[in-house]
Amino acid sequence: MPDVFLSYSREDQSIARRFADALEREGFSVWWDQALRSGDAYDKVTEQALREAKAVVVLWSRHSVESRWVRAEATTADRNGTLVPVMVEDCTRPVMFELTHTADLSGWKGDTSVPAWRAYVEDIRRFVRGESEAHAPGPQTRMPAPHSRRRIVAVASGLLALVGLGAVLMQFLPLSGSTSTARGTGAQSAIVLGVLPFRNLTGDADLDPFVEEIPREVRGQLAGTAGITVLGSAFESAQGAGTSPATHLLQGEFRSEGGVLRTHAELTALDTNAVLWAQSYPGTIEDMLAAQSSIGAQVAGALKVKFDVGESSRRNGGTTDPEAFSKYLRARAEHFKSSQQGFLEAAVLCKEALAIDGNFSKAWYELFLVSSNVDPRGEEARVALQKLESLSPDAWWTDVARTAAALSEWDWSKADAASSRALAALAPDKDATAFRATFLARVGRMREAVSLWYRAASNDKLSLIDSMNLQAALTAVGAFDAAEREYQRSLTLEGNSLESLFMALTRAVLAEPRDRERIDKAFRDLLAHQTGDSLSRFVHENFDRPALVRARLKQAFGSPASSSLQIAFFADWFDDSQLALAALRRAFVDEGITVTSLLWEPFRSDARSRPEFKELIRHAGLFDYWRTSGNWGDFCQAAGADDFTCK
Repeated sequence: MPDVFLSYSREDQSIARRFADALEREGFSVWWDQALRSGDAYDKVTEQALREAKAVVVLWSRHSVESRWVRAEATTADRNGTLVPVMVEDCTRPVMFELTHTADLSGWKGDTSVPAWRAYVEDIRRFVRGESEAHAPGPQTRMPAPHSRRRIVAVASGLLALVGLGAVLMQFLPLSGSTSTARGTGAQSAIVLGVLPFRNLTGDADLDPFVEEIPREVRGQLAGTAGITVLGSAFESAQGAGTSPATHLLQGEFRSEGGVLRTHAELTALDTNAVLWAQSYPGTIEDMLAAQSSIGAQVAGALKVKFDVGESSRRNGGTTDPEAFSKYLRARAEHFKSSQQGFLEAAVLCKEALAIDGNFSKAWYELFLVSSNVDPRGEEARVALQKLESLSPDAWWTDVARTAAALSEWDWSKADAASSRALAALAPDKDATAFRATFLARVGRMREAVSLWYRAASNDKLSLIDSMNLQAALTAVGAFDAAEREYQRSLTLEGNSLESLFMALTRAVLAEPRDRERIDKAFRDLLAHQTGDSLSRFVHENFDRPALVRARLKQAFGSPASSSLQIAFFADWFDDSQLALAALRRAFVDEGITVTSLLWEPFRSDARSRPEFKELIRHAGLFDYWRTSGNWGDFCQAAGADDFTCK
């Protein structure tokens, strides 16, 4: 059983090694994935170590906050009461995982004598010794009366135990890990926030632990945010004596109104006594207990927006209006559903956010993305891009939007330049990596795309979309075994796996020697997810009668309702390159398909060597891009000044 399990994003491997080495020198046994032996089952060994560790150190960074894998490990640790997180750079931590106070070791270079490191090590040591709040018995309290009250206190106390607050929180100084100065400048932050205890007005003393936890959570969420100093809980006595340095005050109350419990928070500017922001959070007692940390996180997030600090600040494309920001977050959640309905609902929420704050750049970016998914060349996407270029011309997210727009117009040079800039900006969002990889795949630079899709998929191991893109790229370059391994891994991921299933069928059909049992299984798996696909069913049932299949495909091609791309791939499998190219031409020329990466899927026939394929390449502008840039990719090469060949 390890003392410490280390959770991190792959991009932070050098930082993780620094932490692992230092913790081992402190006498802890440390497990991280570098300890895996060849032949170990990754998921099984990792999950066992995660469950058995006495302390789980999560390294929060701009990379790890985007990683579903790190989030999942943090969730498990939080549930087990073993989470001891630390920020290794300034970032906005995921709301759902910020259930404990988080130390700040941003920029730490390995000096084990600095106070912040010593305090963090002592926190870990308490967990390892079983002396953290998650393990230690709490103070004696009066016996709860009815059974329902006992349940409430038990749940509330359990949630409190997860927080693992150190004694440093009780000091008047800023919270451990936060800075009272702007990083590296020595100047005190302009915003100094004091957080008063929230008042329990329900008359039920058993709810005191829950009410007391909310301001603690707010302080923990805000600790380490550049531009704001958060005072420790003892500031209230200084406030009463008139000696507090606070410029702003957060206070709140918890009351019962008509059977509904309501948490109310209010922010006041102390120089004018003006109320700058107020918000209420209603719910049942069960809702409140379950969402305890979420309420604190929502308050903290709203304050960051109001104060214009952190990742949501105006300079980072954010807004100073909490309501606009809330609608933006809801839009992102709808977007991530990757459904047509989700895109439409996200667009509505973005427009509502922009009606509140028309200069909210990230909301314009989100509106562009979801509008592009509905209609890449539509008016809504065009207007959103224009607004982005006006508000944030040099921002990475604007370059991502430029990339997407250029890809839909087959403006390869513009997409190349914009995606390169976005990637070079080291954007915290994975969109920059994904759109650069998309560009490379579409111009036939598939081996370069594989590298970036590997980066995206390893950083977010729970993303089916990233996994499918990696599978497609590996399949295109002929790395069938690697693609199959990734496909098998993706079977446990949530989402629509239809593309993965079709790629698995493609590999089964094109593999040499042909394995009919494998082909049959791939067809069955596909048809189980697409029961109304009569053409795929016909091809499967008549796979050993190629002449009959070719005749059926030609018949299907005559129907406007048929899928041109499906016909193209099936025709290629049965050596009808003429029909395959005719179907591809209809897809890309007549139907407006723009996803040219489909042209690099593995072909069985000689389709890519025929003149019709070269005409399609010229139509898409790829030949002009290759000739101008000199980047011919993996499938075609120059043949004189005005010609080329493909394989």
